[in-house]
Formats: sequence, structure tokens, C-alpha cells
Amino acid sequence: MFKGKTLLLVEDEALVARDEAKQLQDEGYQVIVVHGGEEAIEAVRIRGKEIDLILMDINLGRGMDGTETARRILKDRDIPIVFLSSHTEKHFVDKTEDIASYGYVIKDAGITVLQASVGMAFRLHEAHRKRRSAEEKLRASELFNFALFQFNPIQTVIVDREGRIVKTNLAKKQSGDRLPQIGDRMYTDYAARHGIDMRGALTAAIASGKPVHFFALPYEGKYLDISIAPFSEGAIITSLDVTERVQAAEKARLSEQRLALAQKAAKAGVWNWDAASGRLILSPELYAIIEKTPKESEDPVDLWKTLIHPEDRKSSRLRLERALAGRIPFEDEVRILRPGGQTRWLLVMGSAAHDDSGDAVRMDGICLDITEQKSREDIRTAVYEIAQVALRAENLGEIFKALHLIVSRLIPAENFYIALYDSEKKLLSFPYFIDEYDEPPLPQPIGRGLTEYVLFHGEPLHATPQKAEELEKSGEVVLIGAPSADWLGVPLKIRGQTIGVMVVQTYVAGALYKNEDMDMLNFVSGQAALSIERKRSEQELQQLVKQKELLMRELQHRTKNSLALISSLLGLEKENLADARAREIFTKTRARIGSIATVYERLSDSANYDRVNLHVYVQEIAEAVIRSFAPEANNVRLKTKLEEIKLDPKRSVPVGLILTELVMNALKYGLPGKGIGEIRLELKETDGRIFLEVADNGGGLPPGFDYATVSGTGLTIVRMLVEQLDAELTFTGRRGTRVQLSFNR
Repeated sequence: MFKGKTLLLVEDEALVARDEAKQLQDEGYQVIVVHGGEEAIEAVRIRGKEIDLILMDINLGRGMDGTETARRILKDRDIPIVFLSSHTEKHFVDKTEDIASYGYVIKDAGITVLQASVGMAFRLHEAHRKRRSAEEKLRASELFNFALFQFNPIQTVIVDREGRIVKTNLAKKQSGDRLPQIGDRMYTDYAARHGIDMRGALTAAIASGKPVHFFALPYEGKYLDISIAPFSEGAIITSLDVTERVQAAEKARLSEQRLALAQKAAKAGVWNWDAASGRLILSPELYAIIEKTPKESEDPVDLWKTLIHPEDRKSSRLRLERALAGRIPFEDEVRILRPGGQTRWLLVMGSAAHDDSGDAVRMDGICLDITEQKSREDIRTAVYEIAQVALRAENLGEIFKALHLIVSRLIPAENFYIALYDSEKKLLSFPYFIDEYDEPPLPQPIGRGLTEYVLFHGEPLHATPQKAEELEKSGEVVLIGAPSADWLGVPLKIRGQTIGVMVVQTYVAGALYKNEDMDMLNFVSGQAALSIERKRSEQELQQLVKQKELLMRELQHRTKNSLALISSLLGLEKENLADARAREIFTKTRARIGSIATVYERLSDSANYDRVNLHVYVQEIAEAVIRSFAPEANNVRLKTKLEEIKLDPKRSVPVGLILTELVMNALKYGLPGKGIGEIRLELKETDGRIFLEVADNGGGLPPGFDYATVSGTGLTIVRMLVEQLDAELTFTGRRGTRVQLSFNR
């Protein structure tokens, strides 16, 4: 569907660019080819309207690289860019992360992958265009919200973080109250007659970021519902006159209060406290929650005091006292201790009735068991902690220890182990094993224990002694190790595949696990499996990097040997050639192959396989070419003045080929007919530019010599390589010839 689109191909390798352009044209695309970053920017400036997508090489030789070119283009033009590179190293990919690119394609991936990537880039670009459209709609929505604020019938005031009024809506301005002035301090300079510390409530809400609501707040003969909603710059305060509603509700409050509480008390217990007698009445449902019966219990007040967890008693009493003194609803979350020792969480809520003097006469309330809700919060915390451990841990051992600690906060886990299954070796190992009686097992083939049962079925197992006995009698498991009082095992799964088992067990009689314990362990097992698999993958990746480095060195060594073998074969065939011209071609070809082979020889001998010692490389190439041209070179003397310079392999190869051609030309054309011939090499670097000079003591250049128009194979190759390097090549000399190659580092 994207054929006919125009692509801008930015590729510094001329031959590679020609091949890639041909493949894309065959797929129906229009292709514009440039060879450098500056050319790409100029092409977009001139022909930007007809360019639909850019294929950008990262390494563009001299000048700016592909990532910088992309940044400059994207500053002025919204156009999809796909990076096309032969590099798979992480640091090359990382260079493109902060650029709005639409893909990273390896050059040798093939035209099918490239075409798919181009199509995906076009689709992503269209999706981004639609997203920007959505953002514009969002801005329109913000304007709508502003209008909604201004014309909201509820009186609304906006204050800054110091409580100073910065804006009021029309309802507030038209309310008839004293008009607040911009800059007034809310509840200090303006209307500070609410009977409670409204200024303090406002300050606390802004500081905590939590909204505060006051319902039916008395104020100068009225009742107001006031809400304080904090945001980053201050707070929004709304006030709604509910006087009529409160007056109507007050008449029906006494008769409706018990009914309203009963409706809220679904799956909860109701309680009533009489202030005059001090009597506390608990409903049957509440007795069931605390696992007591009325006939068993002592006075309910004393019972309640003993049920509350010792750590919660003082804070709960203080909250109750504040609620009664402030005539506000009472709400608290407390832990209770059941007779069997189990801890449960209760949400306690109550509302007090007061006499004319303001003293509380009674309080009605409900208790809701929120243990499961608290457990879910604990699980969320555990899952988050496990994820953080996976990021911080140096190895799997640290992850296993952290998992043990986190699980022990959720359920009893004194005895805890993790088993992992290696599907290739078909072995079950126990990398973490903490147990009161048994020693850590050695890696072993799959057996028929409880661990293997969970591994095979991929489902959690609560193996009480009775369940374990049933499984053993049926022949499904063989019980091994010390007999446990209770056993819980859950599978560790990745993408539906069970990679191991996480187990807790107890040897204390009567200390049985519950179904919710198994559910909790099973829930955290998913994040545990992800953490284990991630760390294992990291360790495997580190090993693969080491193997890749060894493979790279072996590849360089084999490439060097293969080129040497080809050169030797050409040498053998040369001896069988009678034609002098053919023998010369074979000699030059061997010299060119030797130039390339020398690069790999230098790399294989170097500690850094991404850098070539250029001074050593130049010396070796010159000596090798002179040797290969015997007997013409019997009387040739080589003089060198070479600075120590390192260069990347990509540019070292064309430099070596250029040097090979220049030395061969000097041997063939530049040396005197008689006497000692001399070839001089000089290599230096000045102000970030590298200079390589080849000179001889021959008769100099022939009259009318023009390097740009010479049609010989050697200088034709030289011109192509000079262009690829983005270099300059100059010929001078009457007494002897001097050729200088220069290019930027």
C-alpha cells in the first residue's frame, strides 16, 4: 500500500547505496540517494515535500553521523526516519533512543525485512499524527473545563499554596456574601467563623495532597457542605448551601439512623454504645467476626479492649476521643486478636448523637472485616518489592534470599525452598533451600515427590498430611524427607511454562496453612518467576557477550587465513601464466588481497579488535608490495617516517588499498631505469586530519598527467576509495613523484 512513495537513502558506501536503492526501486519505491549528512539536510530542504521517508545509515564517514543528521532534519520537518546500519552493538542502538525514529534495521536483514520496516514506519507516523490531533482536542477540552468552572452553580474559590485567593467563579461573585478580594487569605482574612480550625484544615490538605470534606458545617445560621481539593498550585474550595437538606434530614435522622446503619452493615457487625450507662451492645454478626458468643464473653466493653491488638489500642482510643469532642464521625482501622491467635483487620465506623449541651449521649456504628483488602495491599507491596529486588540484585542468590524475606512477611515461611527445572539437562536443582531438618538436595532427575507433582501439573498444591497420604496411596507421589505438618507449593511460570516451584512448609503440629495463604503465595509467584528468569537471562547474556568476543577474534583469524590462502592460490596460478600482462594482473591482485589481509592480521594480534595500528599497517603493506614485485624491486630502498596512529578497520581497508596502488605505480613507473630506486612514506596527524604521503626519486609525472581522467584500473580504484573516505588526493613533482592522501579523523 506504500509503493510509489519516495524514500531518501543516506548511505556513505557508494556500492552499498547503489545496491540498496536498486532493491527498493524493484519493490516500487522512488529512491533519492545521498552519501553524507549535509547532503541529506540539503535534499530535505530542497525536495522535502516529495520525500516521504528517510533511510539513514548511522556511520556516515566524515562529518556528522546519521543520528546528528536525523536530529537536525527533525527540528524542521516531521518525517519518519528508519535507521539502517550494519552495527548490532548496544551502544550504536542506544544512540538512536532519544531520536523520534521509526525503526532500526540491520543492513544484511534482506529486502523483506527492510520493506516490512518501511511499511511499519509509515503506519507509526500516521498513528503519531492522529495522536497529535487528539492532543489538540485535549486542549479544547481544557478550555471547556475553564468554562465549566466559571459557570458552575456551586460557589467555587481557588487559592494558592499560602491560602491566598486567586480566583472565584460567577456563582461565588453573585452569592450576596461579602465579595472576597484577590489576595485575601481564605478562612483568615475572609469568613473565618466556622467554629473549627478551617485554616488548619486547608493548610493540612495542601500539605498532604489529600482532599478534605466537611458536611453540613454550621456557619452563621446556615449549613454548608465544604470540600477542599488540593492540587499542585494550591486548592479548589467549593461551598454548597445545604441548610434545607439538613433541616429536613434532622427530622428523620433518629428514625432512619438504625436503618441506614443496617444497610451499610451487610457482611458486617453492628454495635451500639450508651454513654449514660456505659453499656456496649454487639450484634450477633459482630460476635461471629470476633469468634465469640455472648454467653461466653465478659462485659463487652472489657472484651473489646482485650480484642484490639496491643499496638493499636492507644491510637484507636485517641481517635474515638477526638471524634466525640469534635462531633465528627468516628472511623478507624484496627487489628483484633481472635481466640485462636489469628489476626484480623476491622474497619470501625460510628456516629454519635449529642444533647443540647454538646455531650455525646450514644454512638451507633458498624465493624467491617477488611482482612482480605489488607492482604491484597500486602501482596501489592510484596510484588513491588520483588520487582525492585530484581533490578538491584547482583545474582540469583540475592534474589532467592529476598524472596524468602518477603514471603515470610506474608505467611509463616521458616522452611522455604525454590526448585528450578532445566529442561535441556532434564535436572531439578534446589539453588535455595532453608529447612529445619533436611539438607539441600543435589541436582537430580525428575522424581515423584511433591515438588515434581506441582512441576508436572503446573498448579498450586496444599498438601496437608491427609492430602499427602492420599497422593502417596494413589501412587502419584513418593514422600521423601522429614514429614511436615503442612506443605504449600506453587509453580513458577514464565509465558505459561513452569520453570520451577516455590515451597513453604511447617513442622509445627496444628500450625496449618489456609487457602488464602496459598492464594497469596501463588499470586507473588508470578513476579518471583519473572525476577528469577530476568536475572538468569542477564547472566546468560553476559556469557554470550564473552563468547561473541571470542568468536569475533576467531572470525578475524580465519578471515586472515582465508585471504592468505586465496593469495597463495593466485601465486601458484601466476607461475603457470606465460603472458606478462596476465602475470602482472595476478601480482597486483595478490598485493590488493594482502593489503586487506593485513588489516585482519593487525586486528587478531591487537587487544582491541575495533582499532588498527595504522603506522604498522602502512609499513607492512609497503614492504609486502615491494617484495611481490621482484625482480623489478631488487634495487628499491624504502624510507619511512611514520607517526603512531590508530584507525578503525572500516577506513583502514580503503587506506591500505590506496597505498597498495600508489606503491605499485611507483615501482612500475616512478623509479629510475638504473641505479637505486627510493620510495619514501610519511604518516602524520595534524589538527585532527591524517596525512599519508608516498614519494619516489624517479622522473616525475609525465606531461599532461591528469589524475581525474586517467582510465587505468588502479587509479580508477583509487578515485572510488578516495571518494568513499571523503578524502583529498594530490599529485606533484618533476624530479620524482609525490602523492599525498589526507582525510579527517
